[in-house]
Amino acid sequence: MTLQVSAVLSIHNRGQLFERALAGYLWQTLPREQWEIVLVDDCSTEDLQRRYAHVLGQINLRHVRLDHQRHALWKQRNPNWRPGEREDWFHTPALTINAGCALARGSVICLCHPEILHAPENFALATERLIQRQEKSFLFGLTYLGNGETDRWLSSRAHDWTREGWPAFLSAVNARGLQHFGPNELYWYTSFLPKAAVEAVRGVDFVYLHGVAAEDDDFRDRVALAGWQAQYATDIQGLHQDHSAESELHRDRTSWQWGEGLRRNREVYFHRRRNQQYPSVVNTEQPWEALECVVEVQEYPLA
Repeated sequence: MTLQVSAVLSIHNRGQLFERALAGYLWQTLPREQWEIVLVDDCSTEDLQRRYAHVLGQINLRHVRLDHQRHALWKQRNPNWRPGEREDWFHTPALTINAGCALARGSVICLCHPEILHAPENFALATERLIQRQEKSFLFGLTYLGNGETDRWLSSRAHDWTREGWPAFLSAVNARGLQHFGPNELYWYTSFLPKAAVEAVRGVDFVYLHGVAAEDDDFRDRVALAGWQAQYATDIQGLHQDHSAESELHRDRTSWQWGEGLRRNREVYFHRRRNQQYPSVVNTEQPWEALECVVEVQEYPLA
């Protein structure tokens, strides 16, 4: 049967969160032969394979190993870099998202973080709107933002968090008391769009590799200008697990490097938004797919 949905997950470590999130894929009501996970792994130091070993044969999964140091922009900004030194680089999803979307076999892309816990009907609802009804939309689900208490609840449960169903899960983690993204906060935490839309705008703009954040806002706006309007879809839901305790240097939000990177990217984005000067074509100096960064693709088909 033809694949309909490709969940493209940009990942660097966060293996424990991804392993927990896998249960939200196993309970999808869309038949498993109709979707896949494209796990795009940018130089993880964790053994991610052991995190998904228990689901092999139960789903279609491809583990794409990517090395961002192969990209021309990285080489330009790190001409004298030596192993162990801090890179002039950030693990933004531009390369991983673009490579994953280019490799995706489904006609619908699910863009979400590897730590997202999915409600069971997300894939089915997205395919109904984007394939069956042929909506020209970029769907953004209602995403609850977990916190330390949410993660402690999840960690304390030996059983599968999906066992009691989505409404019971939301009740157990007190979702009503959690922050969540609203109709004016459309990020790709739990989102779906046609692959054709990604191809039309040539993916995420590599200009955002120069800093931190804003690449998702820019991507959403360029997709809308290309004809796929952003839609807030509250029947599609997810929960974002907390990862605020991360200590890796490139994720240190208290560092001056992070602050400077955030300033740079916001400056680019808000200039474009303020002046409505989004480029009609991006990533013109190198292939938008970033496939030159792909080191290996391991295929794990549904048995």
